[in-house]
Amino acid sequence: MADDTFAVLTRAVQGLLYPSETDAPFEPFVWEAGANTMASVRRLSDEAAAEPCRTETLDDFLGDLAEEKEFAQLAALLKKTLTGIKVYRFGTVSPTYYVVGADAGGRLAGLKTHAVET
Repeated sequence: MADDTFAVLTRAVQGLLYPSETDAPFEPFVWEAGANTMASVRRLSDEAAAEPCRTETLDDFLGDLAEEKEFAQLAALLKKTLTGIKVYRFGTVSPTYYVVGADAGGRLAGLKTHAVET
């Protein structure tokens, strides 16, 4: 099942870049089962304890991008594949984003990307 989730996410983001001052690819991941909390995501992603983090919704994360066909399709696929989706933003000027939800097996899974915002 993890392979299925990973394969679905990999196909969904093939060739898709998250636009900011530097366009970054999306990196799919499937982690262990657990609660979709900031503490769990920080531990599983190896983000530093001192790194500031905030959460937002998938819709807020995508913003105007959701109007573009590729990103609308990505959002629909994520909502179909994962439940309880949250977006975690670690850092400030060059944040790392984790779009995290639970797959059918209860594992935390989703996408990681970076941005540069000045």
